Amino acid sequence: MKSILFPKPYASQYDLRGESLSCYGSDFRGCVTYNFNDQGFRSDFNYDLQDPDSLVVCLGSSIGTGHGLEMAETFSSRVAKHFNKKLWNLGQGCFKSSNQTILEQIEFLTKTNLDIAYYVIQFTHINRMGTTGQSYLELDKDVAVERFTEILQKITALLENKLWCWLLCDYSNNQFPESVTNHPHKIVIDPDSVDFVEVGPFEHLAPTQHALNMLSLHPGIEWNQHIAAAIIEHFDEY
Repeated sequence: MKSILFPKPYASQYDLRGESLSCYGSDFRGCVTYNFNDQGFRSDFNYDLQDPDSLVVCLGSSIGTGHGLEMAETFSSRVAKHFNKKLWNLGQGCFKSSNQTILEQIEFLTKTNLDIAYYVIQFTHINRMGTTGQSYLELDKDVAVERFTEILQKITALLENKLWCWLLCDYSNNQFPESVTNHPHKIVIDPDSVDFVEVGPFEHLAPTQHALNMLSLHPGIEWNQHIAAAIIEHFDEY
């Protein structure tokens, strides 16, 4: 019987558990290998709640999952390699992923006996609301900012005395309170995309213009290198 890590990822990713494929989501190029474990997360191994190893846990959306990149090229893999830790990537590479789900994942993880050395959180667009079973887009920016601030406060309390950091990829020109912008565990809000996933040579393979646009918005290898370096520097300071 396949084990389940609660909360499980959204159905579009959970349905791929145990699969290995070269086309996933909007990545139509066929040049990246995506391996999904029995829990439905992108990994070459299954996650075990009795895992004795020291872990780096990464939570996020398709950016944290490494959409368009080989796993080794992602910022989470680079951080785990630097600190010689095993990586649990709990990213959810689908449009409906939300920060509420990230909060739920952390609530669950902090109740386990896992040896989590570092938490790395990549928050996604703050107007994405809801959980695995029900999601929607919040059109009121003030409500979205308020809700994100509440989520960040709850995570801050949950991870008190833990080594953790976060970055936010929102790009909606929202105005955040100082409790967010000056947060001690913040890496960056809306980091500059120094590069993107290469799609030029593959444009003729795009099934739709939307798929082409979605993939081309994902940051590339150099961006992931920059983010990894910033995260490593943050943890070294602690």
